[in-house]
Amino acid sequence: MGDLALIAGPALGHFGRLYEVAIRLRELTDHRIVFIRPDFDRFDPAVFTERFDTIRLPTKREKPCLPCLPFGDALEELFADRRFDAIVQDCNPLGWLATARLPDWTRINVTNVFLTRAAGLYTQQARSFERQVDHINAARAAKDMPPVRDVHELYEADAVLYADPGPILSLFPDLPEHHHGCGGCWWTYEGDVPGEIAGLDNFLLCSLGSTGRMPEVELFETVADLFDCGDIVCVHTETEGKRPVTAGSRRIHYFDRLPLAAVMAKAGAVLSQGGAGSTYQALAAGKPMAIKPTHINHAILGDMVERLGAGIAADSRGRLPYADRDMGEEFRHGAQAAAAAMSDEDGASEIARRIAEIAAV
Repeated sequence: MGDLALIAGPALGHFGRLYEVAIRLRELTDHRIVFIRPDFDRFDPAVFTERFDTIRLPTKREKPCLPCLPFGDALEELFADRRFDAIVQDCNPLGWLATARLPDWTRINVTNVFLTRAAGLYTQQARSFERQVDHINAARAAKDMPPVRDVHELYEADAVLYADPGPILSLFPDLPEHHHGCGGCWWTYEGDVPGEIAGLDNFLLCSLGSTGRMPEVELFETVADLFDCGDIVCVHTETEGKRPVTAGSRRIHYFDRLPLAAVMAKAGAVLSQGGAGSTYQALAAGKPMAIKPTHINHAILGDMVERLGAGIAADSRGRLPYADRDMGEEFRHGAQAAAAAMSDEDGASEIARRIAEIAAV
């Protein structure tokens, strides 16, 4: 068997998701799995214990402007020198692949349904594309590549595998034949629960991922009141070393990293920025949510959570529409219904199965 190229973006959500798929994929195929990544990370790579062959490609700067032309050029050089049986991508293609001339090999895109033409939504990537289209197409023209007219073109592939749970996919029933819903897929840290919160339950878990902005304390209190929660546990990359504070009758505990599955199991509700990982984990755990979006894609997920009856979304200023505890209970029932619908899903395994099946052809 040959090699499989797994192109992962530097964001934790993209790399972590593809990492979970790769662990299962190596049990299903004799292909050598090779990660191809930019030469910097937006997470601590030490938390990933499984090892895979990895090629790091240059970006020429620590935080490159996107689209990153040097990465695309280096990718072309790599593929000119080394043959892969298939390319699997989990990244923002606008930033990492828009100016790369990819070979005519089987290509598989692992992504979320709301980013693609199948959903027809105006996303953060669509907004960025409007600002960068001339720059992208000038770089493509210099390589005699056709222009990109629509950001959704960049999400097309021979197979598009959706890492979204069934309740979310049910909102988009008309998928193209080569687009496949696989179930929710995410990576989560698996360390120990800190002693200071090990005895807590029915708390509000504020999970902001790597893309959320810290909300005002007033929003913590409003959401905790809505869902009748006790203390507040906040996990965000910018809270390292921050000590607990008191807000009214509650304590707010801050962490830069937590084992979300174990912590979420004891939470009463979740306040999220609307990232796919934290939102889908909350749905799987049956936890009602409030969403405080950081950008357009987060607002899209907030709207979908509302359509499922599993939570409520704040506006761009972090203000929630009116809701009382009776509505909070209705959101809890909606979240529990979503969890029941997701109970048999194993998105990472299904994505791996489909990749192995396609690569074997």
